[in-house]
Amino acid sequence: MNRNPTLLVTGRAPGPVQRSYSLLIRHRLGACGHSLLIRYPATLKNPQSISVGNMVVIREHAWLNCERRSSPSLLIGSGTYIGRFVHINASQSVVIEDDVLIADRVYIADYQHAFSDPSRNIIDQGFTSPEPVMIRSGSWLGVGSVILPGVSIGRGAIVAANAVVTNHVADFDIVGGVPASVIGTRPVTSAS
Repeated sequence: MNRNPTLLVTGRAPGPVQRSYSLLIRHRLGACGHSLLIRYPATLKNPQSISVGNMVVIREHAWLNCERRSSPSLLIGSGTYIGRFVHINASQSVVIEDDVLIADRVYIADYQHAFSDPSRNIIDQGFTSPEPVMIRSGSWLGVGSVILPGVSIGRGAIVAANAVVTNHVADFDIVGGVPASVIGTRPVTSAS
């Protein structure tokens, strides 16, 4: 598919400030394909731990929070769109495959705050061990959805707005609610 990510998002070519910002970020990433559009002011912690495919769009105020590693802790596939105010915590492994649509205000993390010791404040307990997160190709994460550690979202699946996903989602399933459960299934055709 031959898409121009800039025109897809804004309907017009980016100005010189936007082109400069995308170029600056591009050179700090661990790996980056062609035609990255990253809108100011996105925040990337340890950008060298991020690998980005071709024609990726990252909108304003996205926060990609990675740990410094020798191999990428966050992989973003080609054709993926990451909306405004998306927050991704990738301590060890968050993989977002090709052509994923991530709406605004989505939260994805491979770890969370530890809370098992009731005698201590949660803020003093550190973090849980990371559990890999996988978002398969062609899926859609709706506005405000939350993807918790250890979860895999299947190919072509849909996560409804404000859903909190605590378990794996099968290919082409539609999930919603808190915690998310299956509310439908997309029809599968031979082209899928």
